[in-house]
Amino acid sequence: MSHYDSLGLSQSATTEAIKKRYQRLILQLHPDKNSTQDPQSSNALQDSKRAAKLQLVLKAWEVLRDQDSRTEYDASLAATGTPGGTGPKEVVNGEVDLDDMTYNADSGTFQTSCRCSGSYVVSEQDLEDGVEVVSCTTCSLRIRVLYSVMDE
Repeated sequence: MSHYDSLGLSQSATTEAIKKRYQRLILQLHPDKNSTQDPQSSNALQDSKRAAKLQLVLKAWEVLRDQDSRTEYDASLAATGTPGGTGPKEVVNGEVDLDDMTYNADSGTFQTSCRCSGSYVVSEQDLEDGVEVVSCTTCSLRIRVLYSVMDE
């Protein structure tokens, strides 16, 4: 998995899009925002998965925020033939039309269930930033959200 995959962006994403996605993911994954106090709870497993995803997001930001380190990283991806993000070689486990997802007006997010009982969540802002591939909140499955941007 590339750093771009960790952020759910393509290798062609702008630095500004990377920054916005990083900030959004940090808020979603930060333990102070989404922690379970009871270690015996079944949500404790979700907390540990969130912590692992948080570490991946932090590492991605560390590399991709600086243009020099990003250029070096992109070159290493090209040298190894590793796809750098939401390109055609990336593993996507399915496609879901945005119209088939449930909209939550309070949070401004769209959500659909995963077969693991987790969920795929994408915000309106993510969609505006060009995010197409969304990871499950509890497992490693990913879906492509199908939508078209409407001019206002």
